[in-house]
Amino acid sequence: MRRIYSPFVLLALCVGLVACPSQTTKKNSSGKSCSVSDNLNGSYTLTCPDGSSVTIADGTSCSVDGDDGINSITCSDGSSVSVTNGEDALDLLVRLVNQDKLDEEDSAWQALVTEELSTACPDGGTILFVGVDKNSDEQLSPDEVVDYDLICNGAQGEDGAQGQDGVDGADGDDGISVVVTNESVPVGDTNCSEGGIKVTAWQDNNANDERDEGEEAVTYVCNGEPWGMLAGDFVIEDAVDVSLLDRFNQINGNLTVNAPGLTSLVLPDLNTVTGDFNIEDGSALTTLDLGLREVDGDLKINNTALTNLSGFGSLTSVGGTLTISNNTALVSLDGLESLTSLGDDLDISGNAVLTDISALSGVSASLSGDVTISANAALASLNGLEGMTSVGGNLTISNNAKVRTLSDLSNLASVTGTLTISSNVTLTLLGLASLVTASNAQITSNTELPLCFVDDLAEPTGVSIADDSGNYTAYAECPKCDDDGTTRQMMVALPGELLITEAFADPDGLASVEGVKEWFEIKNIGAYPLDLNRLVVMHTNDGATEQEFSIDNGVSGGVFDCVRVESGAYAVIGVSTDPSVNGGINPVATAPDMTLRNGELAMELQRDNHIIDDLGVVGNSAEGSSLALGPLKEQSSQNNSAEDFCAGTDETVFEEK
Repeated sequence: MRRIYSPFVLLALCVGLVACPSQTTKKNSSGKSCSVSDNLNGSYTLTCPDGSSVTIADGTSCSVDGDDGINSITCSDGSSVSVTNGEDALDLLVRLVNQDKLDEEDSAWQALVTEELSTACPDGGTILFVGVDKNSDEQLSPDEVVDYDLICNGAQGEDGAQGQDGVDGADGDDGISVVVTNESVPVGDTNCSEGGIKVTAWQDNNANDERDEGEEAVTYVCNGEPWGMLAGDFVIEDAVDVSLLDRFNQINGNLTVNAPGLTSLVLPDLNTVTGDFNIEDGSALTTLDLGLREVDGDLKINNTALTNLSGFGSLTSVGGTLTISNNTALVSLDGLESLTSLGDDLDISGNAVLTDISALSGVSASLSGDVTISANAALASLNGLEGMTSVGGNLTISNNAKVRTLSDLSNLASVTGTLTISSNVTLTLLGLASLVTASNAQITSNTELPLCFVDDLAEPTGVSIADDSGNYTAYAECPKCDDDGTTRQMMVALPGELLITEAFADPDGLASVEGVKEWFEIKNIGAYPLDLNRLVVMHTNDGATEQEFSIDNGVSGGVFDCVRVESGAYAVIGVSTDPSVNGGINPVATAPDMTLRNGELAMELQRDNHIIDDLGVVGNSAEGSSLALGPLKEQSSQNNSAEDFCAGTDETVFEEK
């Protein structure tokens, strides 16, 4: 018998020989097995013990010769091998050629049987195969299976009742308690350079309540090192953006805060911004904590809810302009005390409740750019700019409703640009004692500033007044007084800054002494020292002026001697300053024309066309007794009715004062 296998079939046979080596051996005439080896080049070699072999590759044609007994496999390249039985050789070749197909059929059959089991046995089960193991491999292949049966598991029964709990075991021995304490570690500590927490755990192993050697364990939980530099501009719009900047110590670009809902800005590691740092909108921002030391560009703090600037406590340098504006809750600039260098303009504007700018004292000596202090409604003092000697640009002081004097600028010598002092409605004194250079001064609409003071500024100096309109002119004489031989401008009182607190109108009921012993007392309830010269006292009766006299304290060369009362202090004005003739009282100033009305007393304190204090009708002055404002009324500045006053004597009243 001769059977021919094509090259394609032989190739499949070779693959089968490698894939199923247990099926590629047959006995040759000597009873020993032939073997197949993979040549790793797409060919396979069948070798028998007698040394004969054939190599099968793509393109090789082989045949099987013989019917029974010794047969051979001969291939087209002339190689051949002998096997004991041609039919066995044929079976071998067929088996190898069809191995892949048989494997596929085997898998398909197994899947079919398994599916049948899952359908017939929902609770699982066992497949029992019956057949003859023809090839003695101790397994039943699909062609060896005669029959099979499914043995299904029974349905799951209900759970049984819960058994009784077992007996509790014996308690274990008490453990040893551990006490854990946490302690903050400052920045710069040898264990944590960036600060952190020191955790100490103590276990009292011998139960003696003492920390013995070996019972404590110390661990440091340190803050991470700063991350270094962030390149480019960054905009903070919410708390998430703040967290993204945490641990950076430098921003190489501009940093902008435009976050109306942000309440807290805490970046303790950030120490440098190489561009501008602008808080454009921080209207809810109440907490600020920065490690910032240097801003190379502009710094703008605008529209925040901060009450001070303590979050800038490390700031030493701003390379550009410093702008602090429109901060509705900002009371002081505290926090800027370390700022010593400002490269360009200074602008403090529109801060409605700002009262204190003294923190600027370190930077104000000589400013190269513009200086603007404007529209700060509660600001009464420019303390903080007292060291400023020159301004390289324009100087503008405007619309500050409570600024009474510019005497904090007494060291200012020159303004290179335009000097503008305007619309400061309570400004009464310039106080620019050192100013010698200002080529274009606009001093306008300061409705309480005597125009003669503006004229004084221009006369002996290099200050050129370009506009002086809208200033105060309703005075009979320029308010000046003699201060130890030097004539100076007076700090005059505004309405509500002086309070009449006591009057002694009827010393003894004797006409011969009334014109000598009479006096009255004034308290300065304003924020500044005030000069009392030229104040006029109107003694009224039923609303009509009955008597009028002035506080003059004498005249020296046509100028009144200065009578000054400090803020919070009292001053007594008498007919005479001689204690021997006025009952031992020592007034600080005189009003020689004083004649206070006995009986129902009413007084009014005036300056030019201003009513400084209106005493109203305060009752009848008793003989030998003063009328004194009650202490509680004095504290509340109320002195306009008889109920506000009580009777006193000249001795007891002045002991109290």
